[in-house]
Amino acid sequence: MEELIKYLGEAETCHDSLRLLDDNISGVPAELLTALSTNHRWRQIYTQENVNSCLSRVHTVAYNEKNSIFGLLNIMAISSGYCIGSCNWIIDSDHERITYIAGSCALTTHPRPMEHTSLKKSDVMIITNLNRSPTQNPDAMISEFTTATVETLKKGGNVLVPCLPCGVTFDMFECLANHLKLSNLAHIPMYFVSEQAEASLAYSNIYAEWLTSAKTAKVYLPEPPFQHAELLKSGRLKAYPNIYGDFNEGYRTPCVIFGSHPTLRCGDMTHFMTLFSKEKNNAIIFTDPDINYLNALAPYQPVSMKVVYCPIDTRLNFSQANKLIRDLRPKYLVIPEQYSSPPSLQPGRTDLIIDPQQSHLITHRGLDELVLPVKRSYITIDMDPSLAADMVPFEIRPGVAVVQLASTLRNVDNKYTMEPLGPDAIRGKKRKLQKPILYGNLNIAEFIQRLEQYGIKDAKVEDADGGNFIIDLQNEDSLIQILDGSIHIACNEEATRVKIRDATLQSLQKITAAKIAGNNTPGTSSL
Repeated sequence: MEELIKYLGEAETCHDSLRLLDDNISGVPAELLTALSTNHRWRQIYTQENVNSCLSRVHTVAYNEKNSIFGLLNIMAISSGYCIGSCNWIIDSDHERITYIAGSCALTTHPRPMEHTSLKKSDVMIITNLNRSPTQNPDAMISEFTTATVETLKKGGNVLVPCLPCGVTFDMFECLANHLKLSNLAHIPMYFVSEQAEASLAYSNIYAEWLTSAKTAKVYLPEPPFQHAELLKSGRLKAYPNIYGDFNEGYRTPCVIFGSHPTLRCGDMTHFMTLFSKEKNNAIIFTDPDINYLNALAPYQPVSMKVVYCPIDTRLNFSQANKLIRDLRPKYLVIPEQYSSPPSLQPGRTDLIIDPQQSHLITHRGLDELVLPVKRSYITIDMDPSLAADMVPFEIRPGVAVVQLASTLRNVDNKYTMEPLGPDAIRGKKRKLQKPILYGNLNIAEFIQRLEQYGIKDAKVEDADGGNFIIDLQNEDSLIQILDGSIHIACNEEATRVKIRDATLQSLQKITAAKIAGNNTPGTSSL
């Protein structure tokens, strides 16, 4: 952002540009003329003050650092393996999880490898920013880049590489330096011209946590993790903020120039295009997959220099993304709509789409607002140790125990805690004893014996479908229906009804209220 502010601040204003176009109006594309005619609706680009104000509100985090958002959610960044500082995000509560996969790389380059394990068990997975050149192999593109550079240099030409001062540019330095050495061209200088060139190279050597284990180990030796540190020391690579001052003193040709901006609309690369574009021995190599190189070259046409387009994109391609989905198996998958169908120019390439596998697919377009299908069903409640010490759990089956209790439920910053009932909970009122909780299946034979103990000896049992029973008490003119999970009693005499009720309660298992905190004071919440 700071680099863009610097470049555009040096550019001419819109009105100056319109004035200069008056003499060459016939060569201006219609789309540009339309845009310029509506310049009154253009907005000013942000300023350095805007950037500083924005960044002052940014909370920086480290990899695998959990950050609580008002106690409702935890957010954690994990390495995506794409470039220094790139990350995927995990947004979760105690029982739900959303994962956001941005620009990610499954290859081994300079950043820390992509973290997969933490992405498992996702309720919703959002995937975006996949490879823009999925049919191009990054290794093949690197090879084409180094080969085209060497061929141009052997002809005595210069090579321009418009790029950003970060990301894959660090790998390009290393690959090209090694290839030049093997081609006996180690004497050819490489220039890195950008307002952020020196800062970018310096910071890359100290961000150990963002790098692969091999490069991290070098930091603690101590050795520079990147080869460009040695290239700078030996003079094979030189970094400059601009083309003025020191650059003019050390500049010589033939050479390789890396610089901003890849759009060729601002930065010092515009100067080099004017200088080199008319010589056929020179070359410009576009490696940024997010830039349309034909549009970038349009203002400089006709050009005589060699133009090479070899997009080096290490982000996940469709095959890698589909494998990731198979391994992680999210319940819901959210992707841009264009990922669900083949490219319009290649309708038969069904390999260039996202296969949701067993996940429920949700697609979206730009600026769509989505309601994600995540519903909170459970919350986690912490228990005060003194409350837990007084509980007497009742085992209902091996490995499962329950307890009935009453306590105060406290909520602070969306964190729930169960605490013992205090003496001031409700003064002057006697707490009612909680009714026991019944569970288990009614044993018919035992139930008949209980009825006989109460003097009811004429029970006739009928076996209904599905394990249900009907017990007919003819002398008492009563009927008992035993269904799955419920018992229904039809009786005219209150005394008989009480006997049947008591026999039923004695035949079922029950959980009685636990003694809580040594008192019977009623509480604000009963759980």
